[in-house]
Amino acid sequence: MREDNASRATSCQSNAGCKFNRNAPCGMICGNFCHVSELLGGIMLLQKTQIGKTAVILIIVILLAALATMPLFLQADTTGEATSEANLFLPVVYNEDDGTPTPTASATMCPLATQEIFIIDSVTSPTSELSQSLVVRLGHGEWVRATGPGGTVTVTSPDLDGFYRVTVPLAANATNDILVEGKVELVGTPGETCVYGGYILSRTVSIVQESATPTPTSTPVEPYIVAVPDCGPGPNIEFNLLGANWPTDQTLVLFWQGNPQIVFQANTHPGSFNMTWTFAGLSEGIYTVSALSGTSGATASDQIFIPCGILPTSTPAPADLIVGQPQLISTPPIIVYEPVAFQVPVTNTGDIAINDLFFVDLLFDPQSGHPTDVYAAVSGLDGNSSITLTITSTIGFANFAGTHQVTGWVDSLDHIVEADETNNLSEPLGVPIANYGGTPTNTPVPNGTATISGVALVVLDNISPQERMLVSAIDESSGLTVATTYSDEDGFYQFDNLTNGVFYTVTACIKINNNDYFGIRTGIEAPETPTNISALQGACP
Repeated sequence: MREDNASRATSCQSNAGCKFNRNAPCGMICGNFCHVSELLGGIMLLQKTQIGKTAVILIIVILLAALATMPLFLQADTTGEATSEANLFLPVVYNEDDGTPTPTASATMCPLATQEIFIIDSVTSPTSELSQSLVVRLGHGEWVRATGPGGTVTVTSPDLDGFYRVTVPLAANATNDILVEGKVELVGTPGETCVYGGYILSRTVSIVQESATPTPTSTPVEPYIVAVPDCGPGPNIEFNLLGANWPTDQTLVLFWQGNPQIVFQANTHPGSFNMTWTFAGLSEGIYTVSALSGTSGATASDQIFIPCGILPTSTPAPADLIVGQPQLISTPPIIVYEPVAFQVPVTNTGDIAINDLFFVDLLFDPQSGHPTDVYAAVSGLDGNSSITLTITSTIGFANFAGTHQVTGWVDSLDHIVEADETNNLSEPLGVPIANYGGTPTNTPVPNGTATISGVALVVLDNISPQERMLVSAIDESSGLTVATTYSDEDGFYQFDNLTNGVFYTVTACIKINNNDYFGIRTGIEAPETPTNISALQGACP
């Protein structure tokens, strides 16, 4: 040890002016040896006299006693901004074998409080400068700052305990990457094994601003609530519920999963709150906290996720049916009063499946005042899916020359609740018609007094009454169709004026999902009620 100290003194002497050098391996010891070496130089001059020799001996004894009790300290070489502000001095012990210093303690950073960033609202300042308001939670915080394309904004005073609001300028028509930082205040004292201090990089937030010419408006002060943290491992969870901007003259009710938890009476609360909520025995899932002001006033909500990492389920878009322009599939020339076929695409653009039957109609010349209406049914349609229907008119177009119009109409009877009820008509298709063809044969009108009636049913997943089924009465003696009708919304049909004692065949037909469904009853003697007909999948005549 004596040789090591002597070499350190020599090393220190080589430093200019023998000044204190914190970067030298000696540290504070360097200064001590420098002063001792200067004193020894004076002693060498003093010992040249007898009196001086006696004095030198006395001085050396005193000096050795002082050196024996002198503590050796080394300032810790802490790195990083997090510990530099703590200004710690740690005791040092030297190894006997190689003389290298070994710290007896080390400074560690205390666990930092949770930091969260909440995008509360998007505002436009009165000067038309685009900006974004953020709320940052920072435990033991001195300040929060946000740096973006528009510059740096620093906030030193929290809205509530631990919560800071900072409004950041944004660049228009650009993606703004906002760096949010917070400084944790110094809480520990020198010598503690756990200290606070330094800068904390909390989060980078990307905000897309698309408006280049915003309309100046005042900063909104809408009520809000925020849960911090917003997730946990479960089954027990504890979080802080933060709220602000609530009307003080209205009752404020806080809910968990729709059940009231706390009620603040009007004029008894400041409009803001920060409280701790604890719930136990929760299963995995997404939970909702909400607030209501007054009986029908402002509302706000937030979600709690158990465990963390669960993605919230987006609200599915309601069903919405659209129909494309009909396409002619019959080979021209198209002749009046002759069968003509079209294909028409139908799409459910919503996320929710349609599980009820609906109709798709083709309107021939809808502006003529006497349109021909043919249709097909669809039993249901999944969300974001389509079906292309083939629809045939057995009587074709009316007898006039020129171009006729055909328009598609989805959900013509308004059976389906849709997001938009105004987009159910297609663009019309123009169809050139040749002005020739035979005149259709009229169905003979019966003149009897007998009645045949009943319910037309169809067998799909189950058997049920079906509206808009084409029901026909055929005289079995002549083979002629003497009457036709359509079943109503309850599947009911009725023929009047049939001939008593005559036997009839009754048929029912409908097209569903591009398939024919056909039912038949034979040997029905008029009058006969009820005469129910069940249609199974099969070709219609």
